[in-house]
Amino acid sequence: GAPGADDSRRSPDEIRIIREMANEEIEMFLSTNNIDTAAAKELRSEPPHVALAVLERGPLRACTNPSGALVARIRDAKRGIQTGRQGMATQQPLVLGPNASEADKFLAENRIDEAGIASFRCETNEVQKAVMAKGPLVNTTNPSASLMARIRTVKVNIQAGL
Repeated sequence: GAPGADDSRRSPDEIRIIREMANEEIEMFLSTNNIDTAAAKELRSEPPHVALAVLERGPLRACTNPSGALVARIRDAKRGIQTGRQGMATQQPLVLGPNASEADKFLAENRIDEAGIASFRCETNEVQKAVMAKGPLVNTTNPSASLMARIRTVKVNIQAGL
C-alpha cells in the first residue's frame, strides 16, 4: 500500500487504511478530471503506490485528451519516471523498450522535459502526428520550448483548415 510497496512492517489494518485512502483519492481524481471508463479501470487496477504517483502529478483538466494523458502517466509511473518534491523532473536517461511508441521515441530523441512531455501527451493524436511530421527539434537550445511553439502553430493551422 505504501510508496515503494514495502508493507512488510505494516499491520493488516494499516495496509487496509492506506488502500481505502488511496481509493478515495483515486475516485475524486477520476471524477474531477473527466476520465473515460477504460482509463479509470486501468488506474483502479494499479497498486496504490503506482496510482498515487500518477495522482501526485496533478490534474488533467487542461488536457484535450485527459484519459490518454492518464494512461501515459500510469506507464511513466510503472517505469519509475516521477517528479521530485519540488516539481523538478528527475532527469534519468530514457531507456526505450522495443514496444515504445513513435511519440515516446520523438520525445526521448528530442530531450523533451517533463512539462513538455505532459503538454504533448495532452494533445489529440492529430496534433501529435502533425508535430512529429515536422521532424526533429534540431538547432535549439530549449527543445521543450520549441515543442510548445510547434504545438501552438500546428493547432492554429488545424483550426484554420490548413
